[in-house]
Amino acid sequence: MEEFRICFRNLVHYNNLSMKVSLIFISLFILPLAALFAQSVNKDNFYKNAWSSVSAFDAKGLPKSALDEVNKIYKSAVTDKNNEQIIKSLIHKLKFTSSTEKDALVQNIEAVSKEITISKFPVRQLLYSLRADMYWHYYQRNRWTIGKRTTTINFDKGNLETWSLADIVAQTSSDYELSLSDDGALKTVNMRAYDEILIKGNKLGRAYRPTLFDFLGH
Repeated sequence: MEEFRICFRNLVHYNNLSMKVSLIFISLFILPLAALFAQSVNKDNFYKNAWSSVSAFDAKGLPKSALDEVNKIYKSAVTDKNNEQIIKSLIHKLKFTSSTEKDALVQNIEAVSKEITISKFPVRQLLYSLRADMYWHYYQRNRWTIGKRTTTINFDKGNLETWSLADIVAQTSSDYELSLSDDGALKTVNMRAYDEILIKGNKLGRAYRPTLFDFLGH
């Protein structure tokens, strides 16, 4: 009988210990994972709902309201370090600024230049490529005026409207080269991570550009 009592007490002790271990495991691992999952779902819902609002404002011809919503998305994306949403919101900021501001292209180039100084890989590389395209677009829109300018020496290069064709070509080429800097790391970034900002081509075309390096290099 005494042996039975000892065995019973040991069994109870073992069960209690097992329960404590299980509770500790749940507290340390399961609950935090559940909280992270819930937070992730909430963030996904935030971005989905916010972009729906942007689309609705855009459809109604309300670019300023759309821009306000995009600014909220951008701030959240920076906090979350969500590179895809950062790039997507920046592109939309440029789009809606173009609809609301005079001389928007120059302002947008300045805005992208500012973002480059505070951005990190791989957002910075994407922004270099974007700015290069914007410089060339600026030239195409102002080709006649720029053609009459001479190359400035010892002059404030901060003012884009004083640049000659040689200045623009040099900066455009430099930005394209900078967009491919750290090529080894760029080759590890799968373009599927940026599906939301891509105009998807056919499967064959995407197969030839599977990484960010391939995308920026073409």
